[in-house]
Amino acid sequence: MPGDRARFPRRRPAQLIGPMFEDRTPLRLAELLEQKTRGFQVPEPN
Repeated sequence: MPGDRARFPRRRPAQLIGPMFEDRTPLRLAELLEQKTRGFQVPEPN
């Protein structure tokens, strides 16, 4: 997910996948990404 909102104003959906039986790694990455971005937002209707 790019941090430069001027160059990339639209957000793209992302799915994080981690190793089997290791939930903490992708969950922690999701937390860090949420802190750096605007967090979850409801998509605009088409």
